Amino acid sequence: MFSFPFVLILSVLYMSLLEAIGLSPRDITQQKLSVEYLGSAAFIAIKPFLLRLSL
Repeated sequence: MFSFPFVLILSVLYMSLLEAIGLSPRDITQQKLSVEYLGSAAFIAIKPFLLRLSL
């Protein structure tokens, strides 16, 4: 069972990953499509954990 801090750490790691590959939130105007795609992919990836938390 994953706890809320784990999901929080996961999201922080995701944001640092975006920074590392040059898709930081500051560049969202130039990279909006890529950020939205990666964001939806990350949401799909952590959705089972979120569903498990809500049970």
